[in-house]
Amino acid sequence: MKIYSYSPITGEYLRSLDARKSPLDDSFLIPAHTTIHSPPDFDENEVAVFGGDTWILKPDYRNKIYYDTVTRACYEITEIGVKPDATWTDKVPVAYSSWNGNEWEVDLSIWLDTVVRAQRDEKLLACDYTMMPDYPIDQNKRGEWETYRMQLRDLPTTLTAVTDSIPWPPMPK
Repeated sequence: MKIYSYSPITGEYLRSLDARKSPLDDSFLIPAHTTIHSPPDFDENEVAVFGGDTWILKPDYRNKIYYDTVTRACYEITEIGVKPDATWTDKVPVAYSSWNGNEWEVDLSIWLDTVVRAQRDEKLLACDYTMMPDYPIDQNKRGEWETYRMQLRDLPTTLTAVTDSIPWPPMPK
């Protein structure tokens, strides 16, 4: 006789076993957390859970990683019966990307905001002192620094694709 084992914690189907005969009579031994009722067939992302006297099919997305398509936050489902949120995907986000409805797509504006403008602002801050009216510098040098700073400010508008090497203007000496 076949018996079917289930988890004492979650109730999920574990495996089928052959029941052993009782040494006292002709009956079969039915250990704890087993049943004589066979579980229903289940598909991927489903699990059969024993509910006291019958099996119930429940969603099972445990141990899978999902990413929120809006916030890019990472989630792992750890319980039976929990389905991924409608805004989640199992596709791993790529750097500087946004979700286009089907996949992660590199987004130039995200790269410009998070990489280029941040580095540009650091470079501008590092040379702010050259624009102070009391900084000892001749007009030619001041003009070079003004040009450099203008090139830094304009750089994000000149870039048309994400690149590993940002073409920074040369800093005056």
